[in-house]
Amino acid sequence: MSKSLIALVLIVPILVFAIIVWMTMAHIITGWLLIVVWIVGFIMATAATTAVMTIAKLQKYEDDKEDED
Repeated sequence: MSKSLIALVLIVPILVFAIIVWMTMAHIITGWLLIVVWIVGFIMATAATTAVMTIAKLQKYEDDKEDED
């Protein structure tokens, strides 16, 4: 796996949660909205990481398939 892909997989969740933590610490979101934002943030970070990994694996599969031909 390339270094840029690893960086992308790490940066996306870090940015999502950094924004949520900042909003929490600044008391921009509180109460039930805070819980909802954390859950949505977790889902977004997981989905983004999964999408990046899926794209990378498909690209690797296509490259390996071209090598066989």
